Amino acid sequence: MKDYLKEKTRFVMKTETLMGDGIAGELPDVLAAWEWSRVGLVVDGGLHRHNDYARQVAETLRQRLEHVTILIADMPEPTYDYLDQTRGVFADLERPVTAACAVATGPAGFEIAVADVAAG
Repeated sequence: MKDYLKEKTRFVMKTETLMGDGIAGELPDVLAAWEWSRVGLVVDGGLHRHNDYARQVAETLRQRLEHVTILIADMPEPTYDYLDQTRGVFADLERPVTAACAVATGPAGFEIAVADVAAG
């Protein structure tokens, strides 16, 4: 068995994770700073059905951005593998999105992760 404590490890993720009270209201400004106006939004299915704040994120983006495509995750919390699969869905749209956002619960509570779709 490989002893990972003796190995050098590097972990890089091209995402920005936002957490905190009222963060949904700031999300359009964060996306605008990166010049992203066409967004794919992946929402934890349970949150979408039962959490007003998760629905508020989607509505806030719809009101303030050029275009929002929403995918409701078919699992309790979208994994990074699942999010990677959504990249293809977002890229195949007639007008592909420029960024993807994932809304889920995590160790810090309610989290929003943002990734550049074109960056791969």
